[in-house]
Amino acid sequence: MNILRRFSKALQRINTAVFLHAAYVLGIGVVSVIGRAMGAKFLDETAIKTNWKRLTGSQDPERMY
Repeated sequence: MNILRRFSKALQRINTAVFLHAAYVLGIGVVSVIGRAMGAKFLDETAIKTNWKRLTGSQDPERMY
C-alpha cells in the first residue's frame, strides 16, 4: 500500500508541474507575443525618472560614521 501512495504522490507532482508549465506558456507567452506584435511595452527599459541621489560629502570611512 505504501508503494501505491508514493506512486500517487509522484504522479500528482508530475501533473502539477506539467499543468503549471502549460498555464505559464499559454498564458504569459501568448500575451507577451500578442503585446509585442501590437507594440506594447510591458517594462520600461529606459527609466529616466529616479529618486536616487548621488553621495555627497566625504568619502573618508572614518568621517562617515
